[in-house]
Amino acid sequence: RYLKWNSKVNELSGRSDEEIAVMDPIRDFLAEEDIPKTLAAVEQAVEKGTMTVRCTVIAKDGTRTPREYTGSAPRDADGNPLQFIAIGRDITEQVRIEEALRNSEELYRHLVEKISDVIYSIDVEGMITYLNPAVEELLGLPPEQVVGQPFAQFMHPDDLGRLQGNIQDLLSGEVPGPAEYRILNALGETRWIRVPSQPIAEEGRVTGLRGVLTDITERKAVEAQLEEAATAAERQRLARELHDSVTQSLHSASLIAETIQLKWEEDPEEGRRGLEHLQRFTQGALAEMRTLLLELNPEALEAQELPVLLRQLAQAMMARTHTAVTVTSAGECTVPAEVKVALYRIAQEALN
Repeated sequence: RYLKWNSKVNELSGRSDEEIAVMDPIRDFLAEEDIPKTLAAVEQAVEKGTMTVRCTVIAKDGTRTPREYTGSAPRDADGNPLQFIAIGRDITEQVRIEEALRNSEELYRHLVEKISDVIYSIDVEGMITYLNPAVEELLGLPPEQVVGQPFAQFMHPDDLGRLQGNIQDLLSGEVPGPAEYRILNALGETRWIRVPSQPIAEEGRVTGLRGVLTDITERKAVEAQLEEAATAAERQRLARELHDSVTQSLHSASLIAETIQLKWEEDPEEGRRGLEHLQRFTQGALAEMRTLLLELNPEALEAQELPVLLRQLAQAMMARTHTAVTVTSAGECTVPAEVKVALYRIAQEALN
């Protein structure tokens, strides 16, 4: 079910908020032939974090609109999906362009001069051989100042290696899915683009690539805000748990100390046992607080050695339950960070 939506959903579907609230976001809105691949894309997002899918939305009056949806599934600290977030855009013009690419070079050229997306082509050396006028909106430069330049010249340095690898894959005959990169415009500003590309073949050999550059900077900004909001909510939850844990632990330690003070003069041996109990309690409470702090700082979790993390969990468990937990390690425990975090989560769940 939809949790939230903007007015574009109402406009696109021709339905009221009350109707949308009780409808299935996929089965009740999409063309029947697009439902299986859309469900598969959502499953992919739940498993891998993101997805992109094209489908046709059918309005209440039967109007059909081609859309492209990108989605993500933000997760909590334990890796469980919190919700599914999707952003859709109208690709009617892009679909027309693709049909033109397949059917008529003349019609293609007429359309690309009018389209808001950037149409490009490059040769096997990565030099730009064609751009439509829309490039000026994206880069701040007219086509004549960009054609003849290397495509890589406008890429963000951190994305350059991935771009070159994808270009080589395309030139070798592979056709990977659309890629997303950062580029630098004439003012040095960073913009995000989405690039589906196809090889250009002449007489059985690949002579270059052509495709569409879509500015997705605003979409990326929205996704970043949504991710930040989910992260902030999770941090607030952990902060509350940390505060509650500290308050309860300090209060308990204070009560134990008062009891020791009263018992010491009457029975020194009982007082010493009380001190030992206080020491174990404070060590366990400290371990528990450290585990909560690790949740607030995942980088520290990745940096710590696995045996140290497991012993810390054990101490926290003993403080809560007064049950003996022993951690034994033999040899070196050097594992990749993602494996270490996964093992830590498993141990944490088991102890809880």
